[in-house]
Amino acid sequence: MLAGIHRYLSEDSIILDLDDRLEPPEADVWSSKILKEFKTRVLSVMVQQLNHTDKIVNPTKCLKNLAHREFKASTTMGQQLAMPHVRTLQARSLVIGLMRSDQGVFFDGPEENPVRLFVVSICPPYEDRLYLEFLSVFSRAVKERDIIRQLLQAEGVQDLMGIMCRS
Repeated sequence: MLAGIHRYLSEDSIILDLDDRLEPPEADVWSSKILKEFKTRVLSVMVQQLNHTDKIVNPTKCLKNLAHREFKASTTMGQQLAMPHVRTLQARSLVIGLMRSDQGVFFDGPEENPVRLFVVSICPPYEDRLYLEFLSVFSRAVKERDIIRQLLQAEGVQDLMGIMCRS
């Protein structure tokens, strides 16, 4: 995949139990406000996890930038995948996170298919080439290989790291 991906994706940036960290809204009808609040909660879990890598400068501002980017245009790609991403000065270097949900998360609302795999990338604006290269290479891998199924079936963090490094 991306040469040296282990420098950007680490055990500290992986969540296998996203369902345990989220409580879905108790709403029969999802208003745009409820959806926005829930998406922000999902993104917050991601940023909190990535903050453990010490590559995030200010998690609050980073979340604000990531949410702003997501609300401009959804990063849900189908195939149970979403790729939230942003270039922000709140990143010291490219950081990649992988979050998995067994139940699926209604990231764009209950009328859409739930997302089971989130691949998040946050990068400073001055590392544009690296950021675009990762998005391009991973998007291509999703189309050409069975990587989503492999990542969803992986037994643990080491398996996920192996799949990402050899894809």
